[in-house]
Amino acid sequence: MNIHTLKRLFALQYPVVQTASIVDGSVTAAKLADGSVTAAKLADGSVTAAKLPDGSVTAAKLADGSVTAAKLAQVGGLSMIPLVQFRKADGTRSALGAAGSNSLGISAASGVSLLTTSDAKQAIKTETAAVELTIPTDYVAGEAMSLQFRCAMQGTPAVSKKLKVLAIYHPFDEDNITVINNDEQTIPDGISTLTYNITSTALQPGGLLSIVITCTLNDTGGDEGNKLVAINGALLSYKRYV
Repeated sequence: MNIHTLKRLFALQYPVVQTASIVDGSVTAAKLADGSVTAAKLADGSVTAAKLPDGSVTAAKLADGSVTAAKLAQVGGLSMIPLVQFRKADGTRSALGAAGSNSLGISAASGVSLLTTSDAKQAIKTETAAVELTIPTDYVAGEAMSLQFRCAMQGTPAVSKKLKVLAIYHPFDEDNITVINNDEQTIPDGISTLTYNITSTALQPGGLLSIVITCTLNDTGGDEGNKLVAINGALLSYKRYV
């Protein structure tokens, strides 16, 4: 018996089953031995979310460590910072009142809190406020984040109008890290949003951020019109897992 005859006999005894010869739905889970379909036997991308019944992938079916951060989708997250949480930036960290004595003030309009400056008409006003906030637990560690402030400028100071931000990250058991180092930006006329970026890769979910904002209005030689700023919104923008 030659080799060609052996091949024909083997093919008759152990026929190869082509995919095209299998009727849709004929190979059910009940016909497959446990562990017979391994990851190595699946083409990349062959098992899509649309092919998995709801609830079929449970925690018990996932190997420890099989779902890594790289496999999780990321989207932008926003966390509003209540303005009533801002306090005096001096050593007392006492509650804000009316603007003055180097501190921003807290007030309300239509039931919404505002941070406000004193009127800098023909003068220089430098006023501060501070807040501490916890980094959200769904933040993607090491990703960039930013602080944003919504400002309404009334009048135009003759010399300058600036909002400066200092942000310090406080790990629980490590040295503090300055993540925004007195970034100062010009406040546009009218209503605007100023963004202060944090690019440090050291930040972790649940960590503490200590933030100090400083508003400086210089209207030296200006006219008789009022010159003041109201901050009506503050938020933390970050990447989170879904």
